[in-house]
This record gives sequence, structure tokens and C-alpha cells, in this order.
Amino acid sequence: MTIRLENTQGVDALTEFVQFADQVYAYRGAAWPASVDFQLPLLTGESPYSEGRRRHPLLARQGDQMVARAVVVVDERYNRHWQERLGHLIMFEALPEPGAATSLLLDAACDWLAAPSSTPRR
Repeated sequence: MTIRLENTQGVDALTEFVQFADQVYAYRGAAWPASVDFQLPLLTGESPYSEGRRRHPLLARQGDQMVARAVVVVDERYNRHWQERLGHLIMFEALPEPGAATSLLLDAACDWLAAPSSTPRR
């Protein structure tokens, strides 16, 4: 089955994105549910944490099933302070089997970071 990548936007899609962690860790005997109330504002840019950070949530689907996710982040304050040009990958989760999906997801994250619009400003 074909794997497709999506740039996740909108409250409903981002809520599904956050809740994917529950599916990934459902096998654990002790787990806590994904914190939609905390993580959704981070992803929508409404959290104070989002100030000075650009985010790019990506997910991979195989058919209709989400199989991997990650958020690519450029923290412009960090880069300016440390005179760096780097980005971060956060909220990375994947189901056990879809290795091809994770490869596509990571490649897309690297492409986004390498794009001129993602290059940290000095």
C-alpha cells in the first residue's frame, strides 16, 4: 500500500496528530494519554513556547491509517543566540512496522529544514 505524507494543519487534524501517541504506546501496561490540552497550543502557535519557533507537523499515512508523525522545529532564538543553523525533530513516533514511512518522514523533515524559507535568520 502506498505511503503518503501530509503537512498537518487545522485543529481537528492536529488533534488526531497528538492522539496518535496513544495508538503507538497502547501496548504498554502503564501509559498516560496524550495531552491534547498542552500539545495542541504548541502546534497551533498559541502557546508562549511557540514564540520565535517555526513548526512543521508532518505525518505519514498508509491507506487511511496514520503510521508515523513528527514535528520539525526551527528555534530562531536558539540559533541567533548560539550562532547556529540547526533544526529539531520533536514528537516523533511511529508504529513498529512502517520503516519506509519513517524514512519518507525524515527525508521530508530534512527537505523542509534545507529549504530557504526554513533557513534560520541571522
